[in-house]
Formats: sequence, C-alpha cells, structure tokens
Amino acid sequence: MPENSLALDLRPEIRLKTETNASAPRRAFPLGFLLRLVVSGGLIWFLLTKSDLNAIRSALGHLDYRYWIAALAIYAVSQVTSGYRWFTLGRAVGFRHSWRHFQKLYLEGMFFSLCLPSSIGGDVVKAMRLGSNAGERLLAAGTVLADRLTGLTALCIVCATSFLARSWELGLSASLFLGAGVLLVAIISFLVGQWFLRWNSARLGNIPRLGAILAELNIYNHQPGVVFRAVGWSFIVQLTTVAMVWLLGRGINLDLPAASYFVAVPAVALASTLPLSVNGVGVREGGLALLLQPDGLTEEQGVALGLLWFSITMASGLIGGLAFLWKGEQLPRSPESHN
Repeated sequence: MPENSLALDLRPEIRLKTETNASAPRRAFPLGFLLRLVVSGGLIWFLLTKSDLNAIRSALGHLDYRYWIAALAIYAVSQVTSGYRWFTLGRAVGFRHSWRHFQKLYLEGMFFSLCLPSSIGGDVVKAMRLGSNAGERLLAAGTVLADRLTGLTALCIVCATSFLARSWELGLSASLFLGAGVLLVAIISFLVGQWFLRWNSARLGNIPRLGAILAELNIYNHQPGVVFRAVGWSFIVQLTTVAMVWLLGRGINLDLPAASYFVAVPAVALASTLPLSVNGVGVREGGLALLLQPDGLTEEQGVALGLLWFSITMASGLIGGLAFLWKGEQLPRSPESHN
C-alpha cells in the first residue's frame, strides 16, 4: 500500500469475516422502507388535511422560477463541495482516482438514495463503485462513513449555534463567537473520542459487528487534519443549503429574516437524516411549517417551501441519474487492489 494509505486496525480474522460479509449479497424484505413510507405518507396526509390546499397551490403558483433556478445552482455548488469533501477523505487513505470520478460517484449516490428502498442505499452504491474488490470496498465504506459523520458534525454545530443564538437573542458577532465555542467543544470531543477508540480498540474489536465499525472509524486515526478540513467543507455545504432555501422563500414572496432560515433549515435537515421517513418527505414540510410559524409564516407557506426544497433534491437526483448513465473516463485500479 502507498505511504499515504492506512491499513485497517483489525486482526486478520475479523477483517476476513468483514470482507466476506461485505461481498455476500443480502436479500431482506424491506420492512424498514415500508415503515418509513407509512410515516411519510401519514405526515403528508396530516399536513394536507390541516392545511388549505388552495393556499398551498396559490403559494406554489406565485413562484418566480428565476429564484428556483438560482436555488438549483446554489444546491449544485453544495453538491460539488460535498463531492470534493469525499475526494479529500478518499485520497487521504490511498484512493488515487480524480476529483471528477469522486464527483460522478457522489452524484450517482444522490440518484440511488432517491430510488432505492433504503436510507443508505446511495452510500452503499458509492462504496461498491469506488472499490474494485472486497478489501477496497470496505475501505471505501470507511470514507463514506467519514463523509457522513463530518457532514453531520458541521450540521449539529450550525444547528446548536443557531438555536442558542436565537434563544439568547444574540447579535451576529456574539453568534459567531458562540459558534466558535461550539466548534471548540466538538474538536475536543473528537480528540477524546479518537483517544478512547485507540485505547479500547483491542477490547471493543471482540464485540460482534463493532469491530467492522471501528475499522471504518480508525482509518483516520493518524490524520485528524483531514477530518477537520472535511468538517470545514461541510460548513460551506450547510451555508449553501440555507442560502438555497432562502432563495426559494424569496421566490414565493416570503418576508422572513435570514436568521429564521439559519434556525429552521439546519434543524429540518438534521431531522431529515433520521431513518423515519423516505428522503425526509413529510418531515421537511412539517418541520418548516412548525419552526417558521413564530416568524409569521402560515402552515400552507411552510408546506409549499418544503415541497420546493424537495423539488430541488429531486432535480439533483435526476442529474445524478444522468451521471450514472454517462460512461465517463476509464480509471486504473487503486494500488491496494493488487495487494
């Protein structure tokens, strides 16, 4: 393996078992998907029965499509940033593919996340297509997990900072200072957690299935700088997401302060990551309607804004489908595949 790649911190028997399980196909009845489908359908039904459908149609009918196109462009920036974040994490552990290849696979993952009956279907596709054998795919799964966790870290920091700043009625300077404090707490927590995993890796590795998870987390044990840079890119992703929803709100003539979006959008995005619904459907619309009501937004306007947000996600997923159909460049295998 090259010097910049890291071996998985597992004993051979655990690694062999994990690789075997990773390569074995699993077929299970999608009960979890059906439950999420019921939750999404129930939430949408509840919102529609409580809302004035004519008011929702009126809000959507007054959409200025120039703002929708601008929002799609902003969302595309966030997807490119996310792809580069994954590229950074992948290159750090030995994957020598180009940024363009990582970006293509990231867009494909967006498409399959919309199509597959699983909340992590797109992540599985990304890992399977990045690696060329069982060992590489396990390593690729580690990069996907790290990509998810760094994004979630930034999202939690923005969400906590926004809610605290809103609760304490802080100004911009004080809010930025508060955000820096929350970030410092997150960094310290990461370093402590990393030390704990190193100290207990042998004992925790004996627990079934936990060994594989530790392997995926341990690949960046000696590269905290890479993780911190990935979190930095994640902040840009969160800012562009807020800007995207703000543009959609402007497109339907919502008169809301920017601070309201900084509170509602990260919170709704965080709730949408939970495996409770299909692609956040119902959670997104209901969350915006609930969190923006104190700022004078009607329930119908919140539902309309959530539907527009979902339309942007759908459009991005379709772009990922086109990326999947496009053959693109043929790239050499990573050197790890020859070991």
